[in-house]
Amino acid sequence: MKLEVRPISRREYEDFIQDKDYTCTQAGGQIGRMEEKGEEARAAGGFENGQLVIAMLYRISPYMKVFHSAYSPRGPVTDRFLDEELLKAFFEGMKPLLKQDKAAFLKVESGAEIVQHDMDGAIVEGGYDNEPYRQMLGRCGLEPQPLWTDGLDLSRQPRYVSILDLVDYDPAFDGLFLTSQELKDKDRFTWKTEDRLMKELSYKTRQDVRGSQKDYIEVRPLQYEELELMHSMEEASGKIHGFQADGLNIFQSTFKGYGDDCKVMASFLDLDAYENWLQSETEANARELEKAKADAEKFPDSKKKQNKVKTVLERTDSLHRKKKEAEELEKQYGRKVPLAAGLFLMTPTETTYLYGGSIRELAGFRGTYAIQWKMIREALARKALRYSFGGISGKYKPDEEGYGVFDFKRGFGARVAEYAGEFILPVNPAVMKLGNMLGR
Repeated sequence: MKLEVRPISRREYEDFIQDKDYTCTQAGGQIGRMEEKGEEARAAGGFENGQLVIAMLYRISPYMKVFHSAYSPRGPVTDRFLDEELLKAFFEGMKPLLKQDKAAFLKVESGAEIVQHDMDGAIVEGGYDNEPYRQMLGRCGLEPQPLWTDGLDLSRQPRYVSILDLVDYDPAFDGLFLTSQELKDKDRFTWKTEDRLMKELSYKTRQDVRGSQKDYIEVRPLQYEELELMHSMEEASGKIHGFQADGLNIFQSTFKGYGDDCKVMASFLDLDAYENWLQSETEANARELEKAKADAEKFPDSKKKQNKVKTVLERTDSLHRKKKEAEELEKQYGRKVPLAAGLFLMTPTETTYLYGGSIRELAGFRGTYAIQWKMIREALARKALRYSFGGISGKYKPDEEGYGVFDFKRGFGARVAEYAGEFILPVNPAVMKLGNMLGR
């Protein structure tokens, strides 16, 4: 087929993808993020008879001092993702553009799911299997790379993610992409209700979410000048879970690059409201204690009445400790105590939880759950199709790496999605071979 492949502007790219199904890393904001980080961002489009039919953003990076490499997160956006002739022509047409940048190769991380998994990570018997799609990409000039099994690698897009589907699909989702025409067909989707999503939480997560819905827990967006709070939360979580947190500049570049499609949310303990609640609880507990003591005196042989007094006294001690804790928290943080924070990216079809962190000592206030539930409800309200909790390790046993993160996300009813992996488009095979020999 005759396809003209040439550079396009960010505006052209965003206009093309706006009615299509794409991930946050394929959004125009990713170009802005790359530019904010000082990286060389590009967008290219394939034109058939003068009409843009496929587009891809990518980044140019130094490689072996005098050469470059190119990288595209989740690959091209097109309604014709199964059109082998189109994809072959597009990637062939990319080579002259890449050669202009002295790129030795282009790495593409596919956004297609290769095989269907359930919430526990097990492969669904009779579920979709998109190995033929992976093989088709190989016939289009992209060399499939080995699928890695060494857990979550922060140097690449995650192979495994946790996804909460906000809709029921009819017909069933096949792990690939939805066309713009399919997205317009609202009869294809039945959005879940908030009540249903609550019921589909695990018992523990449901209790934690309900426990986070208190008047004294405040959730609000952070502004650019407040991003240090997000960064400090991520650093704290990194020390606990054993990962290197990104620098403050990454949060700043993401915030600026994505603009309105990025939200950084934080939860706080409002000490004014919390102390009012404690006072109300203390007064109610005092009345209950007075009644319990009276009943115990009236029925001295009743073990139940005596135990009631002990229970209420324990509650009295608990409230007293909480008051002391509130006093100490005010000394350290002021009247608004930060609990947790998260950075989220939005596209028309999904919300993605990209970064997050919390103060572990204050986990009892369930600030993380307050943020997640608020953002899930917002995604549902704007008719997104899915809520991505981001990467997991692909390991599902309690003693394995990353199990705690996986189990937290599973608690919200999220299923495991496994992407089709990485592909390499060779542009300068000799340089590639040399780079591989040198371990680059």
